[in-house]
Amino acid sequence: VDLKRLSKSHYQIRKISSEKSNIEQAFEILRRLELSQTSSKERQDLAFVRSIFVTLLRQDQQSFLPSYLMDDMPAQGHSPQEGMAPPPAVVKNWLRTNFSQTQNDPENMVIVRQAISAFKGLLKNQDEGGFCVEDLPQEMKDMLEKRASWDFNIFDFIQAAGGSEKVGGVALIHMIFEDWGFFEKFQVKPCRLKRFVETVVDHYYDNPYHRATHVLDVTQTIHVLLSHGLKDWLNDLQRLGLIVAGLIHDLEHDGLSNIYHVKTFSARALAHNDVSPQENHHLVTAFTLMKRRELGILNELDPPSFSVVRGVIVRAVLFSDMSQHFKLLENFKTLSEEKGDLREAYDSKDIELVCSLALHAADISNPGKSFPLAKKWAQKVMTEFMNQGDKERERNFSISPMCDRFQPAVPDSQCGFIKYVVKPTFVFMNKLVPELSAPLLHLDKNITTWEGLRTKSLEELEEMGVMPKDYKQSTALLREKLQQGSVLDSSSSSSSLSSSSSSSSSSSSSSS
Repeated sequence: VDLKRLSKSHYQIRKISSEKSNIEQAFEILRRLELSQTSSKERQDLAFVRSIFVTLLRQDQQSFLPSYLMDDMPAQGHSPQEGMAPPPAVVKNWLRTNFSQTQNDPENMVIVRQAISAFKGLLKNQDEGGFCVEDLPQEMKDMLEKRASWDFNIFDFIQAAGGSEKVGGVALIHMIFEDWGFFEKFQVKPCRLKRFVETVVDHYYDNPYHRATHVLDVTQTIHVLLSHGLKDWLNDLQRLGLIVAGLIHDLEHDGLSNIYHVKTFSARALAHNDVSPQENHHLVTAFTLMKRRELGILNELDPPSFSVVRGVIVRAVLFSDMSQHFKLLENFKTLSEEKGDLREAYDSKDIELVCSLALHAADISNPGKSFPLAKKWAQKVMTEFMNQGDKERERNFSISPMCDRFQPAVPDSQCGFIKYVVKPTFVFMNKLVPELSAPLLHLDKNITTWEGLRTKSLEELEEMGVMPKDYKQSTALLREKLQQGSVLDSSSSSSSLSSSSSSSSSSSSSSS
């Protein structure tokens, strides 16, 4: 039997010609069910049926009927898995009808329909058991009350969730969806959203910076922008697309830049012809996940609505490629000069550009948070940069800017990033959300603070928590490898290595 989903709650039964096809289709149904069942009783029932299918497949097309499916006969041989009770009469009848050639009436669909009804009941269970805010610790509930605040601390929130990005992510995204009415407006099932967020978190790697905590922070920042005026520029579908884009925009990011992927001819670069390999991979992965029924948070949208949401997600994520930064700002500048009030411009591409700017702003918003948060994010991103630099040095590549651990310049890099990238972006964002003044205020304060740290020594910066985690230890280890010749030094000069440590001897410097 092949179940095909026609609409929200209707299925079509299609007869398969061969017995083996029936069994293979049953395996597919079981696979879908087993992915979502949590009840021990349901798992036991499914495992029992699976054991029967395995036996039947081994018998291929031979006529076969296990003794425990025969009436008035003791179970001898081919018994169910140990510890499982024999099947009830209706299951016996169904199995004999559809999976044995001894049945005289293969067209009898009565028992098949009963089995389909049971399967539908199990499938329905996939749409139950969503998130409940009352189950959260009080500390998390208190923090969620401030989810529309620019000062929301994602690190403290994850810590309150027991250090679980999955638990924190489900709670935060559920409440954001609830705030914007997506459950009612677009029939998003809470249980599907929960499974989707959990799966998305599982698909983020354990990177210092590009990990689930980062995308949850970005999504919460988008929520802040929407709550402080950006909502007036977008309709409900565009808001939905923007929030989903925030959640998936770095899916399966491996902590390496697009330039690195292109230089190494990675699978991602080859798959996308060197064009934004990371961002294209994020999108392919995200929409592949959403095609699965149990993760289909957009399943209830009609085709035109889905097209709007997908358009926002695709364009916004592609513009999150940092190489698109200046193009994005120039496009927005041109658009704002030509059309003035964008709320009067109903071109969907114009609004997609607004969404792209919003995602990009949220993505690079870390330096515009309070300095303790900005400093923590700077430490994480520099750790990831230097990890890439180490890989580039091992492969004898030229080391990307800001990735050479022997030439650390954290305060300088942050000052430049704020002045030339982040602040110009938020100047444009201020045209969309003029009531949100916190980002620009924090940026000005943080520039002053970072400039004051330029004269600090590496030791002082380490004590302040500015330098990458384990910087001293990892740098010493790499220096030792270089001196032993196990790693090629592709830095511009040996003096950069020796200057990073005043204690290095001249002979060591020359060897390096």
